Amino acid sequence: MKKSALILRFYGNFVVASNLITYSCWKLIDYWKMTTIIPVLFLFKIATSFIIFLWVNERKQKEYFFYYNQGISKMKLWSNSLSLDIFLFCVMLYFTILSL
Repeated sequence: MKKSALILRFYGNFVVASNLITYSCWKLIDYWKMTTIIPVLFLFKIATSFIIFLWVNERKQKEYFFYYNQGISKMKLWSNSLSLDIFLFCVMLYFTILSL
């Protein structure tokens, strides 16, 4: 449980930027009312997640020692955080498609 809270704390470092991108994708789908744009938006989300990864990785370089001391590797932090982010994006896509 403690490790999950730490991973969520790390995810909190970039949750605003990530959710802004998710929200903009949702608005684009809602505005155009078509599902053919979803693969493009999914690729856009993956590309921006990579940019966020580079930005946070540069900015939070010294914080990784805190997570290492708690027994969480950098790979585990990023894989869990990005998996959660992509999962939330897919849930948003699912409910958006249902509402069309």
